[in-house]
Amino acid sequence: MNNAQDFAQSALDHVVADAIDPGKGYRGFSASKTASSEITLTTGRLYAGGMVYARNEDVVVDLFNLLPLVTQKRIAIVSYGQAVETDIQPRDFLIDAQTGSTEPQSVAMESHRRAEISTVSGVEGPDPSYPATDASVTVIAYVLLDTAAQAP
Repeated sequence: MNNAQDFAQSALDHVVADAIDPGKGYRGFSASKTASSEITLTTGRLYAGGMVYARNEDVVVDLFNLLPLVTQKRIAIVSYGQAVETDIQPRDFLIDAQTGSTEPQSVAMESHRRAEISTVSGVEGPDPSYPATDASVTVIAYVLLDTAAQAP
């Protein structure tokens, strides 16, 4: 019973790695301009190394602090996976079987994999190049910013 979540998660990881793709990919995360310097990404799933990371709510990415000063700049919207433990609750753990003494410890009752969203900023210029991204992230979208707070 203690490992039910781990067994289910492991089985899903095997299906993704064996039948779909052991590399990187994503589904969802449609990007749309929702304000002059904001992009909204819809819900989606990230597949990385055979593991599934999910984002079950829309994500608003504020690009105001990344706006170029003089010309244009390209921004990469990227995603990466992270294990998140939630629902921390105190539990009593048996420390001495002879005396029956216990010790309280806070432990996570839930663990899930979450797709985190971030930005990678490029160099400002009249014809800006795409920013270099690390191999550990997956590029979801590229955004071209200019000084008029436009995000086409």
